[in-house]
Amino acid sequence: PQNVLLFEIDPTLLGYSPTRIQNLYSELKSQLVAVPGVSSVSYSGDSLLSDGWWSTGVHIEGRPANEETPAPTCSP
Repeated sequence: PQNVLLFEIDPTLLGYSPTRIQNLYSELKSQLVAVPGVSSVSYSGDSLLSDGWWSTGVHIEGRPANEETPAPTCSP
């Protein structure tokens, strides 16, 4: 991948409430998408390039969750 910015923040370390965390992520996304040259912005609970293992479902904003489709899995 080229021209990808990947960073981690943990607002719980500063005592942010769940509502404040959601507001922070929403504002951060809005500000990042407004940067010239940025074509897409996303956030994740797990780092996408961390070589970790996950087995949770994926939700696409604006689309209903499909409970009949098994969650994708990824392992190192």
